[in-house]
Amino acid sequence: MSLQGFGLSHDVLVMRGATIGGMPRQIRFWAERGLIHCEDSLDNEYSSMTVRQFLHRVRGINDMLCNSAASADSGADMSLREETQRNVEKAMEIAAKAQVQGMPSDASARRDLVNRRSKTIAVTDRRGIM
Repeated sequence: MSLQGFGLSHDVLVMRGATIGGMPRQIRFWAERGLIHCEDSLDNEYSSMTVRQFLHRVRGINDMLCNSAASADSGADMSLREETQRNVEKAMEIAAKAQVQGMPSDASARRDLVNRRSKTIAVTDRRGIM
């Protein structure tokens, strides 16, 4: 996949690019229940990963960014570098959000999730359910 740039929305990191054959591709990352979730638009594949695995991938993108020649940046290269850096920062925010949510194996995180869920209550009277 060759990256053409990144985009972001609220708490979702969207990476846009194209495959070697030129097919458009979009990968979304978001934090939920202490994990990072990933959805690939090319084949509608869904996966989840730990925060550690996600940070390892983000570090790889950041290392590629740092290894490219900074002095040769101009025009489109400079804007791509700035956009990529903003999205690396967004990825760090998503990882921090997942860490605050807690790992799913943690009992306190599960209790917190149950408490935050909306609850449906049925109210009855003499005639039946309202």
